[in-house]
Amino acid sequence: MDKTARQNLVREIVLGGNVASQEELTSLLASRGVNVTQATLSRDLREMRIVKTHGAGGYFYRVQNNAQSFHSYDSSIVSIEFSGQMCVIRTRPGFASAVAAAVDSIPMEEIMGTIAGDDTIFVMLREGYDAHKVLGSMEANIPDLQNKLK
Repeated sequence: MDKTARQNLVREIVLGGNVASQEELTSLLASRGVNVTQATLSRDLREMRIVKTHGAGGYFYRVQNNAQSFHSYDSSIVSIEFSGQMCVIRTRPGFASAVAAAVDSIPMEEIMGTIAGDDTIFVMLREGYDAHKVLGSMEANIPDLQNKLK
């Protein structure tokens, strides 16, 4: 199965029910004859803007609408801290993936990329950009971020 067909199936599964984990999604794909690695599935979810959000009964994967703004995640950010070319963003538990996807969607040349855990996001800054410049660019999209700076 090619990438497009696989991603269409992932989208169909996520839209069809409450998928709570990558393991569950991997199992559902396997039951349909599609075997994927965790790395491939993570990449697909990020490319497709599928994020874990809180819903009735827990946290589930949802397809993020392109019109959805970052403002729906700003209250999920607990703190932001810089050290050299690195940045760590702390979120409420379960929100790091969604916030990282939103940060990745901001067109910022200052950021090379993000890695998200459950409540922590590692952000790698490009050489030549300091915390002040990155924070200024991020604040254009993330309200009240200055108040969360450590």
